[in-house]
Order: sequence, then C-alpha cells, then structure tokens
Amino acid sequence: MTIRYIEDRLIEVDVPQISDVIKPYENQVINQWKEELPNFPYMYLDENSNLKDPFSNQTNALDIRCKIEPLNNILFEVFYNSIHYIFDIDEPDEMGNFVYIQNNERSAQVLHQHIWGNRGKTSVCGTMYLNVPDNGGEFMYYVGRGFKKLKVQENKLYLFPNWLFHSTCQQDDWKHRICFNLEYSSNLKAFDKKYRVYW
Repeated sequence: MTIRYIEDRLIEVDVPQISDVIKPYENQVINQWKEELPNFPYMYLDENSNLKDPFSNQTNALDIRCKIEPLNNILFEVFYNSIHYIFDIDEPDEMGNFVYIQNNERSAQVLHQHIWGNRGKTSVCGTMYLNVPDNGGEFMYYVGRGFKKLKVQENKLYLFPNWLFHSTCQQDDWKHRICFNLEYSSNLKAFDKKYRVYW
C-alpha cells in the first residue's frame, strides 16, 4: 500500500483505478443527492464571502447518507483496509458514507469537523472524489494558525482525524464534483503505527 503523509494528521493513500470502479454509480449518486437535497444552498457564504462560523446554528444538511449498498461496500473495503494498515484501532461500530456534491453554481463552504453531531463517535475520517475540477474544489484545512489548501485527486483516499477543521473550496467547472465522506466510528482512538501517536 502506497501512502504519503501530507501533514502528520493528513494522509494520502493511493487506490489505483478506484475511480473506474465507482464511476458506473455516478448517476445514481447524483440522483439520490438531488432528490434528498432539492434546496441545496447557492454559494453558502456569509456577507463577507468568508467561511461560515463553525459554531453557528446552521443545521441545514449539506450531504446525504449514501444508500447504494454495492458502492458503499466497495468504498468501505478500501477505507477499512487502509485504516488497519496505518493504525492500531478496534473494530468499527459503524462505517458511514456521506455524499457531498458541488459545481460552479452550487457549493457550500462551511468550516467544520466531525467531533460531535448525530453520526456517532467518528475516530477516522476519509474522503474520495470523482470529477475533480481543474480549477478550484480544493480541500481546505486548518493547521497551526492558518489554512492550507490541498489539490485533491481521483484514485486517492485522504485520511484525517475527526477534530481537523476543514471545508471545500469553490470551483470553476460545471461538472459535479462528488466527494464521498467516509467515517469510521469506534470506541478507541486510532494509533498511528509509524509516528506512534494517537489521532
């Protein structure tokens, strides 16, 4: 397994040809998302075009739980195997796949993390992508005392801890950028085998 530490708490895992495997599910994913979120916000930014306050009372759903079981099974297998290769961790109580989709007309820049909420006790988070735009659509995350942007790629799995504040960025492309937000919920924190630290 080929992995790269972008930061000590942000890991990139190579997953060759996974985009070709999940591409046939693209239309099903988009149709489910449109059906469940017909009023998805248009450029969800505040009046100063800044990221929304992560501690605001915003409760509108921005993603959906994927109901396509064959797709979930494919992604969960990759997610599970990657986590157990990199970390010492107990078996999951649950794994979730939540879909977020954007294009140049509709997107939501909301700074957030996954410590709390109604999804349970997420230990490790992951993202995978389809239709990554040429311009924009980066993964923005907070580290140290500022923000960094990561140009995400297809055929990659990105892993990070539940407490990492992050957001998507706007894009110029009209195509639907699909993000699969994967969550591994367990009783124990993940222990990084290489750096010997807990996430």
